Amino acid sequence: MNPTCVDSADAAMRALHANVTAPPPFDLAMLDAMMPGCDGFELGRRIASDERFKTTRLVLLTSARGTGQPTDFAALGFAAYLLKPVSQRDLRECLARVMAVDAAQRHERTQPIAVVEQIRDTLKRRRVLLAEDNLVNQKVARGTLEKMGHTVDIVGNGVDAVAAWATGRYQLILMDCQMPVMDGYQAAREIRLRERGAKRIPIIALTADAMKGADQQCRDAGMDDYLTKPLDRARLSETIDRHLAPPSPGSKLAGSPDRSPEVPVDIDPPVDWEQFMTAMDGDREFAQELVRLFIDSGDAALRDISAALGRGDLAAVGSAAHSFKGSSASIRAESVSAAAANLEEAARAGVTDQIPRLEEQLRREAGRAMDYLRARSA
Repeated sequence: MNPTCVDSADAAMRALHANVTAPPPFDLAMLDAMMPGCDGFELGRRIASDERFKTTRLVLLTSARGTGQPTDFAALGFAAYLLKPVSQRDLRECLARVMAVDAAQRHERTQPIAVVEQIRDTLKRRRVLLAEDNLVNQKVARGTLEKMGHTVDIVGNGVDAVAAWATGRYQLILMDCQMPVMDGYQAAREIRLRERGAKRIPIIALTADAMKGADQQCRDAGMDDYLTKPLDRARLSETIDRHLAPPSPGSKLAGSPDRSPEVPVDIDPPVDWEQFMTAMDGDREFAQELVRLFIDSGDAALRDISAALGRGDLAAVGSAAHSFKGSSASIRAESVSAAAANLEEAARAGVTDQIPRLEEQLRREAGRAMDYLRARSA
């Protein structure tokens, strides 16, 4: 499909009339509801009423709800409409549905219109439980899930996750593996025990440790899948949709591809701002809120690490570094995440001679990232 873009109704008509032969030059036309000259509704009516374009499928793009009913759009000749901003997934699904039906049939009679809004409304009826103790990760996951159309409730530990599950309000659980009070593995086992063969709720593990054997560890705990942090929106969406669809025989944990936890810490710049903003869907206000939360929680994590080292509590050092690793990955500060991972590993292994150097390295990378973020989000 080779798209041609124009910015007005007059330009659209000129493009359609250019070298009109049989078949016409365009199989599909996507029309913005608001254009100079005449709006997309009128343009669609003109195209649909022209016999030369009887096989051209029409899709309306609109940024406003309540501008009309699907039956009204279908009567004008539109095969579908999309609410802006349009995600790649919605666009692909809409085009697949529209192109799957013979265009001539749509003009012979009014067809049921393919409305992506209806899909979104269905998704909004899905209530997801997010079990995650890291504030930055909570905010990232909530924002991503809500933009996908889900309703989200958050708990900060495994005990609360089990209690929330018991209410029966949720269709799916996203379960962080490392949480206080009761970790995600224990919580998943408890839920499976209490289900006792009743309806099984999908549990998707969230982990910052994408190592070999992670999928088996999640499966052993009764989880259905796992995703690595930072969350990738496309993979998250695909995973949720797959587990909320009817299960197929022989399905297994798909998870995320294995990747080495060792990431170089001398990356420049310290934050992949473009990737971060892509993950935020370009929402600068939300990104600024997340940056402020990351900086505040990062400062707190560094203080906790320093205090834990002062009292010789390596377990607390490892726990604080693990949390900082996850939030840094969510903000796309890979150098900070890698430094935190190195400190966490040393603390858990009891390699005390390396810890002062690794703590200093983490502080240095965190300082670079925070200065960069303050400048970019100002």
